[in-house]
Amino acid sequence: MFVVIAVPMPAGGEDVHVAFSPEHVDPGVSGEGRYATPRVVGGVTEECGRRAEAVMNAAMGSIAARPRRVVDRARQLLADRGKRVTGAQVLVLGVAYKPGVADVRESPALEIMTELAGLGVDVTYADPHVPTVRLGETALQSSDQVESQEWDLVIVHTVHPGQDPSWLGGQNAVLDTTYRLGPELRCARL
Repeated sequence: MFVVIAVPMPAGGEDVHVAFSPEHVDPGVSGEGRYATPRVVGGVTEECGRRAEAVMNAAMGSIAARPRRVVDRARQLLADRGKRVTGAQVLVLGVAYKPGVADVRESPALEIMTELAGLGVDVTYADPHVPTVRLGETALQSSDQVESQEWDLVIVHTVHPGQDPSWLGGQNAVLDTTYRLGPELRCARL
């Protein structure tokens, strides 16, 4: 048996909960329930599918727009400090798509770096797992001397295991896109 509970929500929508209980149809079962169940389940399944698709599309749209949000926030942080975007020294810390790997396939860092470079930003990156990346026709080498340099902005994209981010506390501005760094580092977030 399936029960659909629709609860009105304050924002004008409704929260739908589907409760399942075992329904055992075998040769000994009779009654109208065995004929109605497939129609009820079919309707619930279609509605759940539509709602799940809407949620999935919204999530995927948000994920696709995130690199652009990072670039916009970086521009805002530079402007807040009176820095022009053109010629700004920006470090992207970590370019791998996730911590502990050397894989940059589908890494948002590449799109972020490409957009920043297109705005005239002097983009550098540091990633101990990724020695070289290509931005279009340009090959960039990972910098290993980043802690001693003063950056206009550091964008934290990927923090690999074993990395010590404490040096970021001495930087002018830090944008933490991972939401994993502590408040003592005074990081901005999206």
